[in-house]
Amino acid sequence: MLTEQQEGIIYELSKEVKEIANLSNDDYFYKMILYPDEIIGALHDEGKEQLAEELKASWKNALISPEKYNQETNYIRRLWHTVSFIRDNRDFAVMRAEYSDVIDKLYLARLNFNENIEKVNEILKHDHKAEARKRILDSLQRLLDLYALLNGSIITPMIGLESKLIEVQQSFGYSISTLSKEHISVMESVSESLLNLWVEVVAVYNIANSLSSENLLQGGNYSKSIQTAHSNVSPILQTIAQKSLTISKDIETIRTGIDRVANGETDFLYFSGKLIKSGYENMMFSLKDSTNELEPLALAIKNELRRLEGEQEESGDYRIEKEIEELTTVNNLLKKITEKTEENAYAYLNKLEILKNEMVLAGKEWLEQGKV
Repeated sequence: MLTEQQEGIIYELSKEVKEIANLSNDDYFYKMILYPDEIIGALHDEGKEQLAEELKASWKNALISPEKYNQETNYIRRLWHTVSFIRDNRDFAVMRAEYSDVIDKLYLARLNFNENIEKVNEILKHDHKAEARKRILDSLQRLLDLYALLNGSIITPMIGLESKLIEVQQSFGYSISTLSKEHISVMESVSESLLNLWVEVVAVYNIANSLSSENLLQGGNYSKSIQTAHSNVSPILQTIAQKSLTISKDIETIRTGIDRVANGETDFLYFSGKLIKSGYENMMFSLKDSTNELEPLALAIKNELRRLEGEQEESGDYRIEKEIEELTTVNNLLKKITEKTEENAYAYLNKLEILKNEMVLAGKEWLEQGKV
């Protein structure tokens, strides 16, 4: 039987899980089931049957459910049912394990979603009729919006439930694995470095987001070739912005976890497991790969600058200076994205490695002391 206090905590936990489950169904699941069919339809309509079949065969499940058309199998909805029926410490232990499994599946869904977006970007590299290209670009934008929803409105609040779970855990008499001051000191040092890194990652997000604007490099004396080059790379810039935003959210999650472990509010063994299994490095590797695809636009800018500078010298028309300045600024910002991402990747992977090594060392100490 539950105490009145336990009933209250579990009720609050159940209510929060239900809210996330409802949002994940209404705002995510029912919109995600349109893909990849929406894009496949655009490809079929322009006669690109092989591309359509390749996309269909390679599309990965990002639905947070094993079944495409059954909301009842939504992992978070099923977790809500489990939470609602907690009656003793054994029920809680089952729910705790299920919660951990759901977090793993959410991160897998995010990884799959990222790969699906990459596939859409690959499809956009092919020649398309204007109408089909527009339909695919519109689908990509909706996918990016759904990805942001998954990461910011589903994964983030699900991870935030950890504090409520700890309350329930302690109410059943379960202890929390804590760390020595030496380990905490190392973790807090990493956290401080990650805060500085967060600033740099957000800067990349802001640059990529601004450069993806459809109003950039339009009108004036620009050639059709530079406008086409920007239009082709714009989806890549949007993807770079999306990945940078994801990494910034991951850094916030890691720093919050470190704070909670340091304050004895989160089990360090749980934090350690999630740190290793969440695959934070994969997003940074993916971001680095995306920055390599900016080269065609950089080359097009170089050629356009040469053309405009030659035209200005020949005609003496200094009204072209505006376009030259804008192109130079865009070129410098593209370089900044690549350079900052390279620096950020090195720093991020280094700090994650330090953090993981510290967790492994702490875990070994716990084993040697017979605490696990």
